[in-house]
Amino acid sequence: NSLDFTVQICLESRRLDIRPYLGLLEGQLKEQTNDLIKLQTREYIEFIKNFTETVNIMTKTFFIVVPYEVTALESSGLLSRLFKSRSNTQDEENLRQFQEHKTQIEQRAAVVEQGLSRLGIRVAQLGTEELVELFYKAFNPGENEVPNLAGVAEKATVKN
Repeated sequence: NSLDFTVQICLESRRLDIRPYLGLLEGQLKEQTNDLIKLQTREYIEFIKNFTETVNIMTKTFFIVVPYEVTALESSGLLSRLFKSRSNTQDEENLRQFQEHKTQIEQRAAVVEQGLSRLGIRVAQLGTEELVELFYKAFNPGENEVPNLAGVAEKATVKN
């Protein structure tokens, strides 16, 4: 209720990939010297495998999208500014406006983060690589593994 701007809440629901956990348990099983604990670990691994095959265990991740739009008055004349010859003063003005807009969206994000943190919700702002991975997973839902997208994220960072 305290926000003076809109936010969008997105939910990502995915089947939990239990293979890394099973791999960790297998590693502990190999290192175990006590026969009784070895037996219990082996039975636990089988229980987890059978349980995850019969029941869909899902992970849910919530994302808060903080939008920002330049007001109509500020954006007017954008085309005319694009087609005019550029001078240093125009570049400086564009940079100043960009910094101003960036500060405003950072302030909005901080307000949302602060409000959620007060509720005891863990908050983390996504960086470029996390956003690229999120969009890749959203548009390729059948794939469990995300390919190495570091080069794509690096190119996206350079363009921003």
